[in-house]
Amino acid sequence: MIRVLHALSGGHIGGTERMVDRVIRGLDRSAFYSEVSILDDTGDTSSQLAASEFRVHHLHGKRGLVGAIRRCAALLETGRFDIVHLYGFRMSLIGRLAARTCRVRPKVIHGIRGLHVTEGTETDTMRTRTAVMVERLLAGLIDLYVTNSAGAVVFLASAGLPAQKFRVIPNGIDPSVWRPSAQRVRDTVPVVVTVANFRPIKRLADFVEALAIVRGAGVPFRSVLIGDGPLRPELQARIDRHSLGDQASLVGQLPAEQVRQQLDAAAVFVLPSLWEGMPVSIMEAMSMAVPVIGTDVPGIRDLVVSEETGLLVPSSAPAALAAALVRLLRDRKQAAAMGEAGRGRIVENFSVERMVTAHADVYRSLVNV
Repeated sequence: MIRVLHALSGGHIGGTERMVDRVIRGLDRSAFYSEVSILDDTGDTSSQLAASEFRVHHLHGKRGLVGAIRRCAALLETGRFDIVHLYGFRMSLIGRLAARTCRVRPKVIHGIRGLHVTEGTETDTMRTRTAVMVERLLAGLIDLYVTNSAGAVVFLASAGLPAQKFRVIPNGIDPSVWRPSAQRVRDTVPVVVTVANFRPIKRLADFVEALAIVRGAGVPFRSVLIGDGPLRPELQARIDRHSLGDQASLVGQLPAEQVRQQLDAAAVFVLPSLWEGMPVSIMEAMSMAVPVIGTDVPGIRDLVVSEETGLLVPSSAPAALAAALVRLLRDRKQAAAMGEAGRGRIVENFSVERMVTAHADVYRSLVNV
């Protein structure tokens, strides 16, 4: 049996955490044993994974980085893990250093869930350049990089990381769970939905500005913003400033079943991010046969085929986003056809079975099973 520790940086439920949950649920438990560790003492990842009967460890505590490395090393030793799969830049540094101290060193995977190794929005900032430099220096401690984005491989290989160490595994979801209801009924007033963490990279302010433009064009709609994060007060203030309170609702984090209900009633899904790895929220919307308007950036363009499963627009361009919204809100027939095409694309190319099988193959190849 292959023993795998999935080591997460953050405690909040997001795309990475949902993906990890799907992988460990999907792996054959007669062949793979999975546990989870969490670096930050925040969020609800622990309770969700514990409810799935997976053992969850917490690495936060005293002595900062040094303490976290020691706690991680002790966990790897006592758990006798064959593989540690690291997610997030901080956790990848802690985990690879901890693995190096083990008497029997586990294989180390760095899971990259975006365009590069940090969650920065630019590729040419001092922060990004420093992180990539550190990654180059410590790349010898990584056995394999697993990314969900082909764009990440291009960028990081061009920055000097070893291209031969990369493997691309697209995200996957279960189309039998994320599917439109048999008697789907959409509201007379079309509903526009987004699901995202309320962080700067998601550019939800652009979404609110676009909604104001759409209303000014006289197109009826109702919008639902699902999620939470540090920008929630700013988004609410922007909604109030545009007098959109009767049309735009911040509903907070919702459980998966309620997200499905919202998507089942949606006419359009929007995600205006500056970049993405491979956004699970878009995959869920497409699997629910909802057309997607997204920004033309890595990750989103890997999923959305413009003019076929939705529309791609420039990033940081509320006017272009509004024009795309007006088009699909006015042409409900075309929007529905794009939604059906999107579901077909997910079923064919991005199922959770494909993702789980690819992870199992990687794990087996690393331990020569």
